[in-house]
Amino acid sequence: MSDEVIKYLKLLSNIIANLKGSCDLRLSYYDKILKLMAKELHYALDNLKYRHYADFMRNLKVILESAIILTYYFTKYRHQEEYLLKEVHRRSRAATTFNIKMIGKIKGLHGIIKKEIINAYLKVSEYSHPTNGLSRIHEDTLKYLSEMYKLVNEVVDYVIYLFLLLCRDGVKKFKDAVVALNLRRSGKYIRRH
Repeated sequence: MSDEVIKYLKLLSNIIANLKGSCDLRLSYYDKILKLMAKELHYALDNLKYRHYADFMRNLKVILESAIILTYYFTKYRHQEEYLLKEVHRRSRAATTFNIKMIGKIKGLHGIIKKEIINAYLKVSEYSHPTNGLSRIHEDTLKYLSEMYKLVNEVVDYVIYLFLLLCRDGVKKFKDAVVALNLRRSGKYIRRH
């Protein structure tokens, strides 16, 4: 198990805990998403510890989806709870709680970064659906561990980047850790702002 992967996940866990207290994410729906992410991070660390890599990748996918959902709704509705809950209800009835088009609709996100997040999402999804990615984990785990670890770097990087769009001050406290872990997009954003 890579110590660096654990550092990524613990940094993300600390940032999520800090967001709850330092940002204006006062709607209960936002809090619910942050709690879900914290729980999934806990499960991800356990799955990594016990070498349940397929489950670990599913956790990673849920974390990325949750960050996308949170950013999508916050940039669209901010604190307009009535409209937010209407859309959440409509989406849940139509079984489209999450879809990849949400990434394209996030306000303030540059087109190139949208494409990168979509690509990272598609890569992590490969490991959580009955596809070649999932079968590779079961057939030859060691061969694909470095690929999975690189993907963890990407996912954590994009989740932190999305958090920076939500609440720059809630993440800036962790500036040195983000830069030290060589998180490309979020590190670049922090250095620029």
